[in-house]
Amino acid sequence: MANPAERRGLPTFATNPVDRVLDRVEFEELAVEAAVGEHNSTARPPRWHSSLSLWIDHAARTYLRAAAQLSEVDGQRLLPVRHQWAVQHPVRPPQDQDVREIRAIGRGYESEDGELREIRLLRTYSVDPEHRPFSPPDLAEIAATAFVLADGRTLIGPWQVPFVVSRTAPAVRRVRIVEVGLYDGTHHVVLDEPTATVRDLYSQHARGPLSESLDGSDLLPGYDCVRCHLRSTCPALPQHAGLLGVHDPTAPARTWSITTGRYYRNCPCQAHFRELRLPYPAHREYGVEARRGNAVHQWLEDQHKRPSRRSCRPAEVPPGSSWWSEWTLFGDDARRGDQMIGDHADECPLATMTSSDTIMTEHPIVVYDPEANVIVHAKIDTVYTERGRTVVRETKTTGRVHEGDLLRRYPQIALHLVLAAGGHFGDIVRVELERLTPAGALVTRFNPRDDWLVAEAREVVHDLAAPWHADLSMLPEPGRACDTCEVSMWCPENRKKND
Repeated sequence: MANPAERRGLPTFATNPVDRVLDRVEFEELAVEAAVGEHNSTARPPRWHSSLSLWIDHAARTYLRAAAQLSEVDGQRLLPVRHQWAVQHPVRPPQDQDVREIRAIGRGYESEDGELREIRLLRTYSVDPEHRPFSPPDLAEIAATAFVLADGRTLIGPWQVPFVVSRTAPAVRRVRIVEVGLYDGTHHVVLDEPTATVRDLYSQHARGPLSESLDGSDLLPGYDCVRCHLRSTCPALPQHAGLLGVHDPTAPARTWSITTGRYYRNCPCQAHFRELRLPYPAHREYGVEARRGNAVHQWLEDQHKRPSRRSCRPAEVPPGSSWWSEWTLFGDDARRGDQMIGDHADECPLATMTSSDTIMTEHPIVVYDPEANVIVHAKIDTVYTERGRTVVRETKTTGRVHEGDLLRRYPQIALHLVLAAGGHFGDIVRVELERLTPAGALVTRFNPRDDWLVAEAREVVHDLAAPWHADLSMLPEPGRACDTCEVSMWCPENRKKND
């Protein structure tokens, strides 16, 4: 059992330790090496933070290089500020809490005369528009952040509700929002506008969405559930006690998926670094088979979403080599993908559906296991109905026909069986595994009412989740997986091996 300090859990944001190091550098003029070393030695528990030291050191230095290029705007020197800014306004009619507050989070800067405010949003990845792996923030988010910079007052004193803010009104005339990529030092000015324009943007694009989020009563389970204190009583979050086969309800709240379990099986540190979304070169993630699997997956998903709801046909394959080249697949690798897509037509679920049946692709599942205090996430390839009864299907591409124990080879099926046995999918008739192989499309059907099968599935899920759940240090375990690990550039054990 982990000691109480460890049970506070692992860091969940890759930028938080970087922020703390940068505070020491910018406000106390500490050298980066000293700030990183101090952070590692004072963190509790220190050992898992030391595994992040390469990332923290790299990110801090990269940020400071970008900051040097951003230090002046039109001849005005920008100074870092310790405090945050917040906007407060009364609620009418008065409610239990009669003040609403909006706060901006990021690294704040302002000109010496206070007329220019800038906030820098730290991203783990590149923010070069041609290379960024994620979409930029939406306009409502940017408009709300800019509004706080324009009209927000300085937060004073310790955190409390409501905030205590300065009585001095800001004299801001210009607002800037800048994204900084900690991977490569790229920076991108998202907004640079006078305060009058910022207020207009807020009224047009952010006021409505913010009011809806504050006043709304809709509940939408997702990745934020792990930070919500209402998860154990939320009526929209399905519960499945014992889903992971772990009994430790006082453990730190965490999220888990089959992918997490697989990464952990390779190396605990890899699982944690991937959860933090540490950056890595794109070519490190997917080999040919994985790229082809993703491409086939995308094509079939698009076909199944067609308004006509027509079943797939053997000749309906991607239009030429240009489509496959977008996935960096050529020649025989692309032709193999064409074959897999054509073979799927023999087992397309749309072929047996009636007009009243439904089909959903990439269907997200969020379930809370209170016995483990874990939010479990899954995304099912296809959920469809057959004469009104539910069928759950996973589709996989593989170069082998005989793959042994399919539940252990494809633990998603095991998880779906356990969920189905617990009533999660309602009136479910079966769970299917469609494998697109050199011998064609092979579909294996699993009955969630077979007790012996569900018992095997529970064992598979437990074996994948329990070691991860018990580990609150996530230290590197060097081995064969190091050679193909996407995030090995941040691993201290990999650095030792290459020194």
